[in-house]
Amino acid sequence: SYQKAIELDPCFKRAYVDLQYTWIESEQLQQLITFYRQCIERQPDFPLAWGNLGDVLTEQGQREEAISCYQTSAYKKAVASNPKLAEVHWKAKKEHGPDFVIIGAARSGTSSLHMYLSRYPQIMSPHKKELNFFSKYYNQGIDWYLAHFPSITDYPNFLAGEASPNYFDCTESAQRMFQFFPKVKLIVLLRNPVDRAISCYYHNFYHGREKRSLEDALALEKQRLETLTESELLQIGYQHPNNLLGSLYVYKLKRWMEIFPREQFLIVKSEDFYSNPKTVMSTIIEFLGLSDQKFFQYPKCNGRSYTPISQDFRQTFSDFFRPHNQRLEEYLGMSFNWD
Repeated sequence: SYQKAIELDPCFKRAYVDLQYTWIESEQLQQLITFYRQCIERQPDFPLAWGNLGDVLTEQGQREEAISCYQTSAYKKAVASNPKLAEVHWKAKKEHGPDFVIIGAARSGTSSLHMYLSRYPQIMSPHKKELNFFSKYYNQGIDWYLAHFPSITDYPNFLAGEASPNYFDCTESAQRMFQFFPKVKLIVLLRNPVDRAISCYYHNFYHGREKRSLEDALALEKQRLETLTESELLQIGYQHPNNLLGSLYVYKLKRWMEIFPREQFLIVKSEDFYSNPKTVMSTIIEFLGLSDQKFFQYPKCNGRSYTPISQDFRQTFSDFFRPHNQRLEEYLGMSFNWD
């Protein structure tokens, strides 16, 4: 189990990250709190232990202590990456919002992009990807959210950012974010919708949330979506399954671009990002107002191989997406050439 792995190595990052995405029964939360406290006693400077403890305390309703844990995690993560920051004066808490947010789309390279950006010395990220504040945890309050970022990022030399792809699907996220941070820069990765749909299916399948075959799951979802009008598609938020729905990008983008100005968005074609990460990262870094770091390597993150699909199967869903992709290209004035 993850806990045994951490007991053997209290700084085993992969186990802490996997625990962030593992469903914990409510009766096990107190046990996990005790476990994380023991980890912190053994390794008090390990940021992930503090951040994960904050997550479990949040689920237990212990908000104030969770905030303190997040602030400690953010501080220790920043100092671990740059020990000189321990000599700098830190504000008691962060007051300004993030400089950028990667809002989607899920299964389109957001994990890789989040990882690459976190390696830039001027960029500081929370203890984990997917804070989900503007979708799931909004009731925790803005101070809970800001506690995840190092307060030093309120100073000019640093940027704070996060990646929560489910913001793209949530109908309320854009308005909530604009209310607090109307100037935030937004990055959106868009992948070939057929490939994204297949990736989404297998992600749910491997995590036990999908029992049907790929063919059955997508065919039934296609049948349901074909009954909906354009205005209905604009109003739909996240639904399970989200294989095809999550690839209908134009309706999600319209919701966001009706609220935020177009110039605050950077739209990235995932295929370009996968095939030429150095060039795309230069564009992203320029968008964020930073100088590029040419020496970085860009290993792929979260890659997984699947059983090949037939050409007929791909053609069926390429045909399904074609009119929606055309609307997307017309709306953005961009060509994606996904057919």
